[in-house]
Amino acid sequence: IFLTEKTLGWITNTTKVYEHECDDDSTNLSTSINTFFERFIYLISESIPDLTSEDWLCIFNTYCGCQLSEYKDVRFINVESDIIDNFGVDDISDLSENIQLLVKKIHRMSRVEKLSILYVNDFFWINNGSYNCDFDEMIDQIILKISSF
Repeated sequence: IFLTEKTLGWITNTTKVYEHECDDDSTNLSTSINTFFERFIYLISESIPDLTSEDWLCIFNTYCGCQLSEYKDVRFINVESDIIDNFGVDDISDLSENIQLLVKKIHRMSRVEKLSILYVNDFFWINNGSYNCDFDEMIDQIILKISSF
């Protein structure tokens, strides 16, 4: 695993090294990374917004197989803008009323909620076809799976 200087800096500045834990830094580094991911997964799973099936369908169609890993900088994730762009309009008023409501709802969400939407999208596209149920149940299963890690 290659860790960037930024990632190593974060770990170094947020982890207390306990000499009795190990003779080298590998165990402490593993513990730090695992702890970070446990916290991250918890944060994402607890931040998945309550959206309707129609909302999720619009989001899945907007990203149409694109995955979050294609974004190099999460600061530039803008779900509501992506939805507007997907419909090829310049103004929100050119969208149907239900899509306008979705865009406004997402616009009021926190960045973590928007990020969690994209993780649900990733789960949907990566596992597409592996669910033998209707769409509503599939969304429930995806969210349950994300929350179970």
